[in-house]
Amino acid sequence: VRTLRGNVDRVGVVAVAPSGELVSGSTIPEERKIKFCHPITGEQRTLNYPEHENRVIALIVLPTGELVSAGGTKINMWDTITSSCLQTLQGEGAHTGGVHALVVLPKNVQGWMFASGGTDCTIRLWKSTSDDGSWRGVAVSAPMTGHTQAVTSLVVLLPERQLY
Repeated sequence: VRTLRGNVDRVGVVAVAPSGELVSGSTIPEERKIKFCHPITGEQRTLNYPEHENRVIALIVLPTGELVSAGGTKINMWDTITSSCLQTLQGEGAHTGGVHALVVLPKNVQGWMFASGGTDCTIRLWKSTSDDGSWRGVAVSAPMTGHTQAVTSLVVLLPERQLY
């Protein structure tokens, strides 16, 4: 068992990157930092995301390496080397309330996709429209509706690829 230290305050969310690194985001809005830590060596790196709208509420790392984070009403796609924002998913097709959940979906004929859930009581699907392997997200379809309360977590059950 290894204790991974280095966050200034509370850790609000943790994900696992394809590299095996643990990725964590702080619950402090002003911090706007995401930490990567190798679970075996303990090696850490911190990326600053000054453009992030709010505290990190949800995050995932796509199999293609891009970091996806949510805070407030925006979903941001980040380059994990330069900390630059690749894209912000907002406006048409995006959530109208806070985004509280993200999950990577298994690869299918449409490529890699992810889902988001929020306080607007909807689940939205996103896919890449790029042919060169870089991520350029776009909403896949109309939002999934029917929830009477905020969607605060999502999980994919295999092998059926059902989203809950």
